[in-house]
Amino acid sequence: MPYGQDIWLPAIRIETGVNDKFTLIEDVGGTNDVRTVTLSAGTYYAHNDVSLHATFPGLFRALELALAAATTTNTYTFEAVTPTLSASMTLAGVRIKATAAAVTFAFIISSPATDPISENYFGFRAGKGNDTGGGTWLSVTSGADEVLDSDYTTLGRWFSHTLLNDNAATDKRSNEQRNLRFSSNRIEDAVAVRWDSPKNRRIVYEWIKSPHIFNRADDTFDDSWFNGSDLNVDDSLNAFIDVWSVMSDLQPALIVHNNNTPDLQVDTHQYEQVKFRQENQARDYSNVYALLREAGEWYGLTVELFINPDADFYPH
Repeated sequence: MPYGQDIWLPAIRIETGVNDKFTLIEDVGGTNDVRTVTLSAGTYYAHNDVSLHATFPGLFRALELALAAATTTNTYTFEAVTPTLSASMTLAGVRIKATAAAVTFAFIISSPATDPISENYFGFRAGKGNDTGGGTWLSVTSGADEVLDSDYTTLGRWFSHTLLNDNAATDKRSNEQRNLRFSSNRIEDAVAVRWDSPKNRRIVYEWIKSPHIFNRADDTFDDSWFNGSDLNVDDSLNAFIDVWSVMSDLQPALIVHNNNTPDLQVDTHQYEQVKFRQENQARDYSNVYALLREAGEWYGLTVELFINPDADFYPH
């Protein structure tokens, strides 16, 4: 069964007074207008899908709506884009686009002094790349629209990036496991009580380079550790350990399956919501990955999952 590239969207927790603010500074004719929006506390995912937003709120969709209510100067949208500094990670970054109604203008996004949403969710790292050091990034002008493209891959969206099979899983078949209790060891005449039939899935990815497994933040290591994995030396945002760290706290993730043309949509593709099925995988990351070749730092991932029956849109 042929598969395609998968995108994992771990839950993003927005907490009041912790990480709920996003600031954008508009410069129209040399006059700065500061727009700070505040998101409602809750669980979000890194998408901007309109129809899915009510069920699984999208971080980018929520920001689009909040910015639309905060300004009438222009319209802001979030799109998938190839990161400027990790150019081989196709469409694994985010573009923020501002469409001016009548004038060409510049804009800046800036982390507010208190309670900012992490810049990592927009494909930046503090003090690196296009970040000027204070959590502020200047836009790139392109005609009537102003766009800001991420330097790096985007935290909250893990792309399966393997050596073989077009970045696809080796196996991700599901199975049904019925919860049964029999009144007797004689099955043929026993009374059976059945609670449910949960659907489980084992996903196996093979031959993944180390930076897509671990988020080594210390960039004093050899650049080839990153570059050999199609990442810029400062890009530590596409590591499965970040997905695991969220799911190990019993938080869910969305998996967008076989997404060979990545975008920020979900319901236009096959997807499902999952949680860890095995306690040992939730407790210890070493039970999720396996070293395949020590000298080359190649790894495999085997993940045992429980599928939410109310969000099962991948019939395999």
